[in-house]
Amino acid sequence: DDQVMGAELANTMWNSLKGRPVLGRIYQGKEPPQFVALFQPMVILKGGISSGYKKITEEKGAASGSYSPDGIALFRVSGTAIHNNKTLHVDALATSLSSTDCFVLQTGSAMFTWHGNSSTYEQQQWAAKVAEFLKPGATVKHCKEGTESSAFWFALDGKQSYTSKPIMQDTIVRDPHLYAFSIRKG
Repeated sequence: DDQVMGAELANTMWNSLKGRPVLGRIYQGKEPPQFVALFQPMVILKGGISSGYKKITEEKGAASGSYSPDGIALFRVSGTAIHNNKTLHVDALATSLSSTDCFVLQTGSAMFTWHGNSSTYEQQQWAAKVAEFLKPGATVKHCKEGTESSAFWFALDGKQSYTSKPIMQDTIVRDPHLYAFSIRKG
């Protein structure tokens, strides 16, 4: 439904501007760095905002995996610079953690950043920015891997094993481009 609506809106805009804009299609998980840099902080919510997808999930009889600002949510922070920083809403379980990334855990009453042992300084700084973006003014509790509080593990349904290997992301396959230009005297 959203893809159809997006395509229809793009075509309407293109027609109203008499064909001047150039349309392009970008798929989630395959965003080019220039696109990612436009939307910082880029936070990708699983299922969207809860109010928008509530009806659809109820009709299908599925549990809502959507984001609620007052609920429990876990976000994986990955990337090394502004052109490739992404924050992805993942399942709020300890098994979603990875030693190579940073995570932001939001509970109804607390906000945590978790720094994996192999995470970079840039990721740690970005995790703090994302926490502030998600809950402005909230007190954020920072913890390194191995120093987590019981409240942190309780929010993730208990301590479980997680990976210490990098989580593979979709690699961007770039299509070859052929450019042509001409200089005209006017």
